[in-house]
Amino acid sequence: MKKLKALLAAALACVFALSLAGCVPEQTEAPAADELVLSLVEVDTTNAKTEFFVGEQFSTEGLVVTRSGRNLTQETVFYQEEVPLDECTIDSSAFKSDTVGEYVITVSYTLGEVTKSDEYTVSVVRPVRPYRLILDESGAKKMFGIGEEFSSDGLKATAFDYDYSAQKELEPYDVTASISVDSSAYNAEVAGSYEIVVSYTKDETTIQASYNVSVKIGAGLDIVLPEDAVVDANGAMSVDLQKGGTTVDFGDWVVNQVNANGDVDKVVTKDITFEVYNAATPVAVNGTSFTATEGGAYNVWAVLEGYQLPDSEETFTLKSFVIIYVMDSLKSITFNADASGTLVTQPAGSDIISKTWTFTATYSSGATKQLTAEDVVIEGLTTTAVTAAGVANISYTEPNAKGDSMSANTTVNYTITEGQGVPGGSIVTLKVGELEGVAYDNVASNTDVIGIDTDGVKITFLKEGKFRDGTAEYEGVTYTNCYNTAGQVKADKKAIKIELHADATITVICQAAGDGARNFNFYSSDAETALTNNANVQNDRTTVYAYSYSAVAGTYYAGANTGGFSVFAIIVEFN
Repeated sequence: MKKLKALLAAALACVFALSLAGCVPEQTEAPAADELVLSLVEVDTTNAKTEFFVGEQFSTEGLVVTRSGRNLTQETVFYQEEVPLDECTIDSSAFKSDTVGEYVITVSYTLGEVTKSDEYTVSVVRPVRPYRLILDESGAKKMFGIGEEFSSDGLKATAFDYDYSAQKELEPYDVTASISVDSSAYNAEVAGSYEIVVSYTKDETTIQASYNVSVKIGAGLDIVLPEDAVVDANGAMSVDLQKGGTTVDFGDWVVNQVNANGDVDKVVTKDITFEVYNAATPVAVNGTSFTATEGGAYNVWAVLEGYQLPDSEETFTLKSFVIIYVMDSLKSITFNADASGTLVTQPAGSDIISKTWTFTATYSSGATKQLTAEDVVIEGLTTTAVTAAGVANISYTEPNAKGDSMSANTTVNYTITEGQGVPGGSIVTLKVGELEGVAYDNVASNTDVIGIDTDGVKITFLKEGKFRDGTAEYEGVTYTNCYNTAGQVKADKKAIKIELHADATITVICQAAGDGARNFNFYSSDAETALTNNANVQNDRTTVYAYSYSAVAGTYYAGANTGGFSVFAIIVEFN
């Protein structure tokens, strides 16, 4: 398990420290518990016991719990540090050892005044459960005439249980009287082979098996394709889709009427009509041909009306079909370059680079399809290391008309520049008092002031806010100077605009800037919808608060619902 201890050597502390001017001297003593802030608790069930037999008591055997957070004194992070189980609270109250089912177990851990939780699921199962079903259809009817009702009379079934606690199969037993027979696939009006599905249920477990029956009417049709036709082992024919469409001609097909033994009674080609379907959609037939304008599986039916059973006046319609796969082959994929061409640039550590990539797939018919980064496989993309000549290999795979895979590949050139980035757990801290070129003299800002635009976060102080001098202390840290939002949040003023390149938690250190009830909230990307309701600031101009919001990548606004707030610092902690 990956572990990053909370106490780091001085060199590593320099890497993680996001706002210190220099390295922190190596500590010889562990930080006090109240100097550590807990961000996340996770359970790892890789080696944990998650399945219990009925009657077996719950156990945390093999369970691993880790904590993640930050050290306020050293401004470092600790990541997936293992926690002894006896320091955790395990809530297994939902678990019922005498009842089969799934149960959620909650694991909680407290550090200081912060408690975080995670969940995992366990199941209670029977040690002995049905394992396999064997059918004996030797006494059952498997051949039916046209129009004859299906029957499973004579079918026998045997079940085997498996003892999972002893790891052995038990003696078989007859379940014929308890089986369920699903014959919904059977069609007495159409000659063919049909699968009959048999099920047996014991307690909460169902097992299945199947067998095939046939419907015969004493005669049928046999389609003979030309010798130059491309036909697979199942008798399906394939043709390529061309630009403008592909015409399939039946003019040189031969259709025979055959008896139940498969012997040819006579050639009926001249008496046949053809029907074509793409899935369930009819396709127009022009005499002895049709035109496919898109790829897919087409069913071509040969239809003979008025077949008369021997020694009977009853007539039927005989049908037989051939599947024709019209293959629109994937020829290539190309990267949709932006204005800078195929050279894509971003700071190291950000994961946004490939998320914005798009591609165009081109097919043999000339058709195209637009793809996103989620549709393709990207290999060779490394966003953590600086490089001037990175090459990412892109592959795209999709099924053709037959369901077989077809693929195409391309490459994308990219550049990674210097930048700390947003690896999991990193923290970006912006102290307003450390902004360069800002006069903290109570003068309103005439234009937007960019506080930070790096490391996966962009923060903009919007116009009509005021930069003020002053000090504030929060959890032992002294902050100098602030930005006063000076009133109600608007999309273009009196707020702080925060743009995230990745999922993170935003924390704002602030206090009310004047008298009167007011709330500090986080707002949606249009500054119209309040995403939080931090309503505990009421006429309090002296207490410093830390308000947090867990956000996905996107744009947010932070500020007041009415009067202004003095903002001293913004901390962004990436997940």
